[in-house]
Amino acid sequence: DGKSGVWDAVHIVEVRDSSNSNYVDFKLSSTIVLNVQVSPKGEQTELSAHLTRQAESRLDRRKKSGEDAQIMQVGSMIEDNENFLR
Repeated sequence: DGKSGVWDAVHIVEVRDSSNSNYVDFKLSSTIVLNVQVSPKGEQTELSAHLTRQAESRLDRRKKSGEDAQIMQVGSMIEDNENFLR
């Protein structure tokens, strides 16, 4: 048959939330795994790679608070990392 392609992404988030601080700190590690194959009559082509990027951010609880704010913060970080890795 031939042709194939895989793009997998794994995101790990570390959240540091201290009751003594007005800030919540986030650290994100994103890894993408890429695998491409071609062959039948493309006379081979195989490419595999992985790439990791880390990002950090801080949320000021005085401006935004609650679980929704933290979920939005993490979601934005993941989107930014994936766009960068593309």
